[in-house]
Amino acid sequence: MWNAMALTRSSLVAIAIGTFATVAAVLSIVVTGDRGSIILLLGGLSLLTGLFVVPFMWWPIHQRRDLVLAPVHVVAEESGIALATETSSTRYDWTVFRRIRETSGAFVLDTGANVAILIAKRGVPEAEIENLRSLFVDVGTMPPPPTGLRRLRPLLGVVIGVAAIVLAVGASIVLEQR
Repeated sequence: MWNAMALTRSSLVAIAIGTFATVAAVLSIVVTGDRGSIILLLGGLSLLTGLFVVPFMWWPIHQRRDLVLAPVHVVAEESGIALATETSSTRYDWTVFRRIRETSGAFVLDTGANVAILIAKRGVPEAEIENLRSLFVDVGTMPPPPTGLRRLRPLLGVVIGVAAIVLAVGASIVLEQR
């Protein structure tokens, strides 16, 4: 769940919508005293913190903990990646994945079709993590670590959310004056 929360927190869309909802709710509570906006506030904060995904992750884990949380043996090489558990094994070519993202606790292999594979880093020696990172960059599925302005990308979501609120408030003021 922590890895899914971290991935949500890094999503530009989740940051923008979460910022918009949070700022809109705070403005509504402060300006109009609307207590119903607390629900919008909680929704926005859940997107910004990543808590939004917890129920969606909890349900499958609750249903089949033995399958969802089973240990996975990973073998990654230049031709693809193989994953094996006690009950199954599969192999993917790198062309299956659109991108690979890294969170503090996992690598997220994204197919671009709402299917992702999480490879947890917990218990994996740092040298092996570095080898995986290098392999993912070499096969072209993971960009190199962000530098310079690319490190500020998450702030773009905040800017979009705040800009949307400014436009919405500005439009409502203009419409009221007419």
